[in-house]
Amino acid sequence: MILSVPSAPVSLQENTTITSINAVGFTFSNGASTGGSAIIDYRIWYDQSINNWIVLDTNVTTLNYTTKVVLTIGATYQFRVEARNTVGFSSQSSILTILAAQVPDKPAAPITISLNSNVVITW
Repeated sequence: MILSVPSAPVSLQENTTITSINAVGFTFSNGASTGGSAIIDYRIWYDQSINNWIVLDTNVTTLNYTTKVVLTIGATYQFRVEARNTVGFSSQSSILTILAAQVPDKPAAPITISLNSNVVITW
């Protein structure tokens, strides 16, 4: 049997239950082929949308990831993943782009005040 590097991971998808102003979470799946050898782990790359890719984490053994770096609120981050078997690392996955943000809080209930012939609404 001829062994080769695995296929690149696929289906990178944001985990919206994790992503907030403090963390970014995503999941992914194995590519079509393991290269004939079991996947050992994954390497996570990231970029702050400035085309400067940096290894964020290595030795990741699950198909989900939560960032371990300090994020800039409102910044857009891009992620790619590589799979590794006994032969080596796969090519990089497609890019997943995620905004480090969260849905704003619901505004307080409105208060209305009648002032002369005007109605003032605040919340």
